[in-house]
Amino acid sequence: MKTKVRNQNQLAKALGVSRQLIAHHVKSGNAPPLSDVHAWAEYLAAHGRDGSVPPELKPKFLLLRLAILQETERKLTRDNAHADGRLIDRSSVVTGCREAMALTFGELERLFLSELPPIARGLDEHGIKAEAERLLVELMATAKPAFEKIGRQG
Repeated sequence: MKTKVRNQNQLAKALGVSRQLIAHHVKSGNAPPLSDVHAWAEYLAAHGRDGSVPPELKPKFLLLRLAILQETERKLTRDNAHADGRLIDRSSVVTGCREAMALTFGELERLFLSELPPIARGLDEHGIKAEAERLLVELMATAKPAFEKIGRQG
């Protein structure tokens, strides 16, 4: 738009809107200079009503609105899934995995490096296997409630 304008009336006529609309936006203090018709067209497209969007900007404006609506929908879907307990924060998962790993390795070390060697002394292969199986059952009995507790924290 190469129209030269000097006042609000001329700008309103060039844009096909009312002078009152132009005056309203001028009062807001965020409007572009009156002489920049193209900037006003874009400004009204972003801040005005749908009818104020120039025809050449309508497709761009509609695509922008669609993108905003799609992102809003994705955010609301995530928020709802989180509120319903179908989704948990990454930090909760990482913390839970670290706690589970620390518990597992700590119990393995305690049972198989501290308790099993003295028990296994003098036992044959079947006796060592039986003791290892007993310690493994003990490990699972200890780990299961702890893992369930970690799972409830998320």
